Amino acid sequence: MWRSPAFFQEILNQQGLVGKLYDAIEKDDLSDAVIIAMDILKKTNNMPPLVKEAKCKLKSNSHRQQGNKAFKSNKFQNALEWYNKALMYAPKGSEELVLGYSNRSALLSKCKMFQACLKDVSTCFELGYPPQISDKLANRRSEATKNVWIERMAMEMRFCEFSEDYLEFRERRNPQITCASIDVGIIKESHVPKVVAVRDVKVGKLIAIEKAFTSQLDRKLLYSACYYCHKMSLNLIPCEGCTKALFCSADCRRTCMEEYHSFECPIIEIFDEISSIPVSKLAVITAIKLRKKFKSWEEFNEATKTVGLKRMKKSEINEIFNSENKFSLLNFKDDAIFTYGMIYNATFGCAIVVHYLNMAKSFFPTRATEKAAAVCGFSRLLMYYAVHLIQTQISSTVSVMAHGKTEFCEVANFGVFPFTGKLKGACNPNVLVVGLNKEVALITIQPLKQGTELTIAYLGHWLDNNIENGSRLRNMFTLYNTVCACAVCNGDWKLLRNRARPTETHLRAFRKLNVSEAIENYCSSDIEHIYPKCCRALAFLHDLPFSNQYIDVYKLFRKCLLDIQDQYSSNIMLDGTND
Repeated sequence: MWRSPAFFQEILNQQGLVGKLYDAIEKDDLSDAVIIAMDILKKTNNMPPLVKEAKCKLKSNSHRQQGNKAFKSNKFQNALEWYNKALMYAPKGSEELVLGYSNRSALLSKCKMFQACLKDVSTCFELGYPPQISDKLANRRSEATKNVWIERMAMEMRFCEFSEDYLEFRERRNPQITCASIDVGIIKESHVPKVVAVRDVKVGKLIAIEKAFTSQLDRKLLYSACYYCHKMSLNLIPCEGCTKALFCSADCRRTCMEEYHSFECPIIEIFDEISSIPVSKLAVITAIKLRKKFKSWEEFNEATKTVGLKRMKKSEINEIFNSENKFSLLNFKDDAIFTYGMIYNATFGCAIVVHYLNMAKSFFPTRATEKAAAVCGFSRLLMYYAVHLIQTQISSTVSVMAHGKTEFCEVANFGVFPFTGKLKGACNPNVLVVGLNKEVALITIQPLKQGTELTIAYLGHWLDNNIENGSRLRNMFTLYNTVCACAVCNGDWKLLRNRARPTETHLRAFRKLNVSEAIENYCSSDIEHIYPKCCRALAFLHDLPFSNQYIDVYKLFRKCLLDIQDQYSSNIMLDGTND
């Protein structure tokens, strides 16, 4: 079907099935369209088969051998990911599972990550190790125990109290939006709420920290980060039911299973089949998790009948923006244009998901009438999410141990945030979205006057991303159905860089900071002194965002924030992926 869409369309036309689907798409309630699409896929034998990838000793051993080769070639991060893949494929209680942990502990010992090494060795002893590796494990444990103090001392030397305290949100909270500070408020214009500053706010102010309701790990991080919280950990443990998920702890694994993975896990391979359709895995797990927030299917079905702007216009503020309120996941702007083709394609993707959730026999009710109503309610919400769900980019940081430096993670994850995801988009934003694994912090990067609307860059700040001309514009349309031809999106900001003319006042603020010297002699222990200067300079230069001076100050400001993010997120890579 997906490989030959024109041929599939011809089959539908020949069998007279298209008209019925088009009529259903015209309705406000799209659940009928999903039911019809499901029937079409079955009648035409185009329902994709679910090919479950089982745990396999042979594959586990093969991946472990690849890890050994990378280890011998000093490609340590690559070796770590191969060992993690071996653990992912190792059957529960198998010798291959223990060997995976054992080999990974050897790698961690070599890289002087002694605490992580001890954790893997302990796991081997708990699982019951093969006799032939007994001496190796004992020696490795002894060596790591003797040297773990060195690692702890190095961590203490990197600790910065300013960084630790900066993201400890001690501000008074907005009682209606518990993730945001009292600096943030809501006004309504034409019944549509707008998030504004309720007082003057300086640059560098932390105004919110929000945890994602749900989030999706980028595929490139599948073997190096936690499937649930996205922390890049050295001691990942596998899901016991599938070969697609690793977790940083038993707590993360248990929580993920409780929230949605117990339903996702048996059908997780089907997401590869629908990856080309506008139905993201994030939309599916958000719908599954939200269903579990309701006491019953009846309550859920009734709630899903009113979504989007219709619900937003009659909802209280906490029902729109408060992530702890389940109704906040039903309040999104759904006035996007160019959606007809998306809706048509999404009906088939949603139909596939609903079909396999129904086959699982544990998600929907068992009684026929209750099941039919539940299928309609879930299909309705899933279609809404497929077309209108706003996904916020989460750009986190990682410490590369071999280089001794902190940098942006090479790829971004995405999450659903009831507050952050509803902020207005702007290519030159006044608020920076700072990724913290499964959370985001909102930090002001322009001075906000009372009443100013908060804006964020959906694709991240343009100075944080080395994006080729035009690609940002394409990504804005693909991910957010937005067309923008500003200087940032089309790349013209680089041409404007030397045309910006700072005043003498601007230049005095810039010279006072001594940016060149600060960059050259930068040390994370100086953040307490450098960061406030950067914030003041950004305030002076905020009306010259394309000037050389602004760009240099912003880069120093962002360097400080990288270290602050690093201390909060604790993401680790042994070396660069290309090393």
